[in-house]
Amino acid sequence: MKTITKFLPLFLITGLLFVGGCKLVNISKDINGGSVTFTLTTQSKGTYDEMADVTIDIKEELKKYSVDISKLKKLYIKSAKFTIIDLSASPVNFNIVDNAILEIGSTSAALPMKKLAWKDPVPHSGASSIDADVDGTVDLIPYANAGAVQYHVHGTLNTDLDHEIDLKSEFTCVVEF
Repeated sequence: MKTITKFLPLFLITGLLFVGGCKLVNISKDINGGSVTFTLTTQSKGTYDEMADVTIDIKEELKKYSVDISKLKKLYIKSAKFTIIDLSASPVNFNIVDNAILEIGSTSAALPMKKLAWKDPVPHSGASSIDADVDGTVDLIPYANAGAVQYHVHGTLNTDLDHEIDLKSEFTCVVEF
């Protein structure tokens, strides 16, 4: 009994120091950031330039984690993948693309276009899907709050494109709350 009474004050003091020194921890989660698909039409080699209007519904994705968008501290892109979808008889791959740049903006919320993901140069390895470089410093919370955003893809083709293809961009984002 004497041993317990000797250790009890030490235990209580240690507990108070530990609890007093604790800080709230940010929780960070990877989430599906969605995707956007652009159709590149028949065109001569040189620059390609396409826009797509998309509605971001990050609120639905956050509900999976019981998080309200107003509670977010950070939302940024972690990774991106570009994929060429070509169901033609003579499919092309990234050998025809020298570079690809994806930007995000919103005219309805007066948010400027910002470079989000890119690959420059694109490796000419016969792949139909490549991992892109990303700018993890772009704060995506204003874009998510805007809801309606524009994605802009542009780059350079090194050969003529003789049929339509789709260029799909998929994202993984990180949320901190």
